[in-house]
Amino acid sequence: MREDLGADWQSHFSSFDRLPFASASIGQVHRATLASNGQPVAVKIQFPGVADSIGADLAAIGLLLPAARLLPRGLFLDRTLKVLGAELKEECDYTREGNWAMQFRQWAGEREALRLRVPWVWEGSTKRVLVMQFIDGVSVGGDQVQHLSQEDRNTVSVSSIVLSSIELTSPRTRRLQPQSSRSVCTSSSSSAPCRPIQIGPTSSGMIKFALWA
Repeated sequence: MREDLGADWQSHFSSFDRLPFASASIGQVHRATLASNGQPVAVKIQFPGVADSIGADLAAIGLLLPAARLLPRGLFLDRTLKVLGAELKEECDYTREGNWAMQFRQWAGEREALRLRVPWVWEGSTKRVLVMQFIDGVSVGGDQVQHLSQEDRNTVSVSSIVLSSIELTSPRTRRLQPQSSRSVCTSSSSSAPCRPIQIGPTSSGMIKFALWA
């Protein structure tokens, strides 16, 4: 936090929970409140050294897999590791992730039929610290969804079908991980009952969802 937001990083927040409430693939997530507007946010902090270790980790894989004879016939390992390395480096770039989140927020806002709400991104976010609006709710893929009203479940289903239909015809709005557990639902009294929580890094202009909590 000091390296990315400065020695006075705490001044950006009126409160900051030092105990993470969730873990992502390459980082952990803390609840906080922005000092500038009093809004609750989720702060995703990348684990130290993750981006720097990608090359060494992939090189180790390149040595171990052939030695263990675990590769399927016809697999071009060098090319596979090259593509994997490029994708992992993109995933480590939270600036890229935040930019796609803002683009998706604008895209969803222009399509009221989806009834989606995408969280905003704090402009002070960096390559290793991503700060986004915190939106509470119930995971659509969790056990708690069984306790939602029929109206809420109908809304979730319709929103998911409409979004998936649009994705089939729009190459820039396709989720790469469209599992139901990567969205949350709020009360049916809300104008946006089904809400994506985080927008992840993309490839070839395609957008994916990923869940923080």
